[in-house]
Amino acid sequence: MAVRSDKNNIPYTFSSEIQACIHDTEKNMELIYTSQYKQFKPYCEKLLMHAIEEQSDYLFALAYYYYAQYFATDNDYINTISSALEGIKYQQKVQLNELIARSYNILGVYTQSAGDVTKSVEYLLTGVDFCNLHHLDYAHCMLAGNLADIFHRTSNFDRALHYYDESEYYYNKCYSDSNISSYNTIICLYCNKCYCLLSINRIDEVKEFTEKLSQIIKSARESNQIIPEFVVNTYYATYYHNIGNSEKRDFYLELAKKYFHSLNSYIHLMEDIKAYLKLYKELGYFDELISILESYILKCEQDQAPFHISSFFLSERLACARQLNDMDTYLLYAQKFFDAFQNDQTKNSDATLRAEETHREYNRIQKQQYEMHLLNEKLLVQSQHDTLTALPNRSYLNSYAEETLAAACKNQVAFGIEILDIDHFKHINDTYGHMAGDKYLTSLADQLQHITEEFSDVFAARYGGDEFVIVYYNKNIAEINQIMEKLQKYVSSIKLPEIGLVGVDYLTLSQGCCNMIPNPANRIWDFLSTADITLYDVKMNGRNGFLVRDSFHNAI
Repeated sequence: MAVRSDKNNIPYTFSSEIQACIHDTEKNMELIYTSQYKQFKPYCEKLLMHAIEEQSDYLFALAYYYYAQYFATDNDYINTISSALEGIKYQQKVQLNELIARSYNILGVYTQSAGDVTKSVEYLLTGVDFCNLHHLDYAHCMLAGNLADIFHRTSNFDRALHYYDESEYYYNKCYSDSNISSYNTIICLYCNKCYCLLSINRIDEVKEFTEKLSQIIKSARESNQIIPEFVVNTYYATYYHNIGNSEKRDFYLELAKKYFHSLNSYIHLMEDIKAYLKLYKELGYFDELISILESYILKCEQDQAPFHISSFFLSERLACARQLNDMDTYLLYAQKFFDAFQNDQTKNSDATLRAEETHREYNRIQKQQYEMHLLNEKLLVQSQHDTLTALPNRSYLNSYAEETLAAACKNQVAFGIEILDIDHFKHINDTYGHMAGDKYLTSLADQLQHITEEFSDVFAARYGGDEFVIVYYNKNIAEINQIMEKLQKYVSSIKLPEIGLVGVDYLTLSQGCCNMIPNPANRIWDFLSTADITLYDVKMNGRNGFLVRDSFHNAI
């Protein structure tokens, strides 16, 4: 048996045969970028078979994700969407967050391909929110890029450029992950962004990004990576056509033609195909244009493609017939258009029922995701907080203090740490019992919580036993003295059964603090050590008081 862990360190124990199946499926996913993509399907089938045999949520999560990728390449938008939805259900159970985000991306792309732009935007924005929550930079890059494409297609150019910039930002954050997908993503991103800039005639920016694109393509080729040749060469042909360089336009158009005829998937390449056909149309190459349109009309019939895709090819074929005054052909394709429309209406009847079912499934997934988010938040709070006082625990204190010290050092503002404890707490415990001692600890914790709510940039945590720590950010000595004095006043309301060793009938504290502007060489221990020494000085002077040091030596 072998043990596998996902990125969230959830262990799964599988046989070596299943381990090999997972490895082979991951490795051979590259097939979907090639003309041999159909060879990938048996790997998906085998993985799903193991999932059924094992009844493993983890294996189901993987299998449906890979199936969605396969069906997308095979232009089967219905099974693509259903596989992605089914995948999310299992991916959430086992917290495969990267796959969840990518599945939302698939849903966004192929729901849009099915003609539902509103739902597509909803899926993509849900994916973006999920990426923000879980810091998934590469998936965020893909989702933002596809959002940009939708806004571009609907002529919302400002919003499109906003999302193209967002996509580029998140790509650069994870640039070190230079695999096939990452090269494909940034290349397609720059091509689509340039198309958008061309639409609003911002030629200087187009030239700038075309140069960047060329450098990325050069790097990809030097790394022997597969690049989307049809996408790239169609863009270059369009670019040179727009700037009036007919020689380079024809060169790249011929290259695009070479790769066009070997395309497998076309649904997610529709915008590139439209740009390619637009060039032929503007150049008056009607023979080639008609040949392409007729072959895609036949593909759409065979694949039962969404009406809004098949109608594009039919409409363009009708426009060619009209321009060439070929009325017999015009009538033939007008009938095909009508038949496709009628067929779409029939499909819409079934799709309406499927849409209702899909909506319920999506809502169930959203509910499951929300409940899991609440559970994770609850577990996080439990792991970071003290069970008795509900204040942050020592582990949380350490991480918070380190981050705050780094911020204070960077911004050159004061950073302070205070250590405080209850005077003669051992005597209180021994005299009144541990239950009473716990009551005084929780009462003090309540007052500390009150202090953190009353003053900004003040953080309180339980350090251990009756010791507590307060972290101050950007506070001067006078402000800290005011806070310490106020805490003494609040604590004086916590009554003891009788006059204690300090000579009063209420709880008292001893408090020591070190507060100064740090330098890069300072560490948390420097502040804690000085605060502890200062606390000791307070105790030596009779307790029930406070003292602040503004350096590692001087007290004030």
